[in-house]
Amino acid sequence: MKLRTKITLLVCSVVIVILLLNRYPVSMSLQSTMTQADGRALMDIAYQISITPEVSSTETEQAELETLLRKTVEGSNCTALVLLAADGTVRCGIGQNDMDPAVLKDYCGSPIDERSYRLCGDGEKQTLYAVCPIRDSLDNPCGRVLVMLKYDTGNAGTAKAQRDLDAMTILVMIIALIFVWDITDNIKGSMFNLEPVEIAQLLVERNALTDAVRDGLLSISEEGKILHLNKTAQELLSASFSGKTPETFAEVFPWLSFDDILQNEPYYDSECHIGTDSYYVSFIPIRVEKPQHRSLLVTFRPKQEMVRFAEDITGVKTYIEALRAQMHEFNNKLQVVAGLLHEKNYDELDKYISGLVHLRAREMESLSQKIHDPVLAAFIMSKYDRAAEQKVDLILTDRTELQCELSEEMQQDMVVITGNLLENAFDAVQGCAMRIVTLEIRESAGDIMIAVWDSGMEIPQELREVLFDYGVTSKENGNGIGLHLVRQACGRHGGYVSVVSDAQSGTEFVAHIPYHTKEDGVCTDALSEDDPQVAKLNATYLAQEGFLVSAVAADASQALAAMEEQTFDLVLLDVFLPGMNGLELLRRLRATQQTSEVIIISAARDSAQICEALRLGCVDYIIKPFSPDRLHLALEKYRQRSLLMRKSFLEQGEVDQLAATKDNPETEQIAEYPKGIEQKTLECICENLPKDGTAFNVQEIAERTNLSRVSIKKYLDYLCERRVLRQTYVYGNKGRPATLYQAVSTGDHTSRLL
Repeated sequence: MKLRTKITLLVCSVVIVILLLNRYPVSMSLQSTMTQADGRALMDIAYQISITPEVSSTETEQAELETLLRKTVEGSNCTALVLLAADGTVRCGIGQNDMDPAVLKDYCGSPIDERSYRLCGDGEKQTLYAVCPIRDSLDNPCGRVLVMLKYDTGNAGTAKAQRDLDAMTILVMIIALIFVWDITDNIKGSMFNLEPVEIAQLLVERNALTDAVRDGLLSISEEGKILHLNKTAQELLSASFSGKTPETFAEVFPWLSFDDILQNEPYYDSECHIGTDSYYVSFIPIRVEKPQHRSLLVTFRPKQEMVRFAEDITGVKTYIEALRAQMHEFNNKLQVVAGLLHEKNYDELDKYISGLVHLRAREMESLSQKIHDPVLAAFIMSKYDRAAEQKVDLILTDRTELQCELSEEMQQDMVVITGNLLENAFDAVQGCAMRIVTLEIRESAGDIMIAVWDSGMEIPQELREVLFDYGVTSKENGNGIGLHLVRQACGRHGGYVSVVSDAQSGTEFVAHIPYHTKEDGVCTDALSEDDPQVAKLNATYLAQEGFLVSAVAADASQALAAMEEQTFDLVLLDVFLPGMNGLELLRRLRATQQTSEVIIISAARDSAQICEALRLGCVDYIIKPFSPDRLHLALEKYRQRSLLMRKSFLEQGEVDQLAATKDNPETEQIAEYPKGIEQKTLECICENLPKDGTAFNVQEIAERTNLSRVSIKKYLDYLCERRVLRQTYVYGNKGRPATLYQAVSTGDHTSRLL
């Protein structure tokens, strides 16, 4: 049923109810009111007759009384008028035959001094009686006057009033229907001529549509209140705001002006921070003219997801991962070289470099003999570095042989296929006791076969059937794109890909591509460090700085296990870890509310990763390869933070130092000191120097300040350069002389520096 029909029926029903109310209760009330009026009028007539001298006198002639009564009847609306004597007999009357004898008899038996009126009969044959006593000269009742009004054809006044009321009601109904017609036109116009059922259907379809969209969607009212958010937006916002879903625009974007955005033109893909994460956000103002109304549509998607999707679609991810693995391994080896140089262990350095050169040469020679295409060979060589990073044994089978030259398109697709299959295999063997992956590439009879086998868990049969579909993945955090790209790359050349998996034999993916050459022209501190030598070197640096190394983790799982067993004061963390990104490990560390401080030492130079690490609260970020002095500065920064955090109350300068405020004058003064000299640490050491001018050594100051001896010696040497202290030497019987320090003059050492 349409909206107009419903409203019309509603109005008609209301009018009918009103008519019924008028017809019965209202008419009865009206009739009662008119009866009362007629009763009072008859009583007045009876009273006027009763006080007439001719009526009150007993000597008045009968003819004279009849004349008086007839004139009264003719001059009023009464039907009959009767004079009764004191004994109830009729003294005189006009129309007395029309009176009901029973009523007349009843009045004769009633008290003589009664003054009242009554309605007798039912239906249209109703009669109204009124009675009034007649009094003599002594004011004694001597008779009564009885007046009658007969309703022979109903109460004419009541009937007329009822007819007028019915007519007015019908008129009101007609006017109401006209207004209903106009109002429904306006309502339907504002609803774009849609019926309520259609609007409800559109609402259900809209909710289903928005929930199916992978972007987060927010509908915001003109007042800035969030009216609707889809399922994706609810999940993303809950994750960014620690389980709480914001209710207003200001909670999501506190730095933006809602009014400005609402008044401006739409703009898209603006990089913004929502909560703790980065998103690409689009703002689309919505304006409705009739009636005038404004709202805002906001769409957003995680920046990381967008970047990952783009990388996966274009195949760039494989190249980036290969280069990153090579860089990581290269920086690890540089770190070892830098460490051996610092220790001046030249024999071990020579042996280490020679081993690397010969090993790399043998690997490249062996690979070049089997894979003639230089692009594919270089890419597979990079995967050896990637496998070493993941602690996986990558084996190139003896049957591998690809001597043909590939077209550029074939090269790219071969890289996509090989890269995705190997990366999936690396992930599949994580957590297994035996981490082995084999690769075989060979050509035969115009066909190139790429086979990748891993020793990981069996893929369930139901998953194997849809494994190459878009969005299907067996990984916990996978996106389901890699294998889909593999199938597409094979299909572009008329090839295919298959998978065989069981619990005993492992899993093998085999891709077949028809062979085409270029000439064919076919276009279709805990330490968390994966490198043991780097970890050993970092542990040596920490020991020299006075730190106790409690645990060393080679991958993310070991690091998580160590953090669950105990709480560390300081954690040295690498970004590139087998099993989990170091930044994700840092997020989990912060989610557990542990108070451990973190220094990141990594070859990762991406600005987004560095900013994310700093945002997650790491003390410092050191890029490999680094010098021992740079690590020393980071450890000094950690010590200063620790000293400040132990204090119950802080001064403004200490707060500025803790927050690394750049525009504070006191913090700017720190930059005036030489590299490695921090003002607060210097003040701490100066406060603990002997005030009486006695000589002291490094160990004494270390015990007072809880700083490392290496750090204290650096600051004491600086004070000697500033001529605040002087060095003296005490020679024993054997060994190196002991260094003592002594103030040049007693007093406030700090003020002499500032």
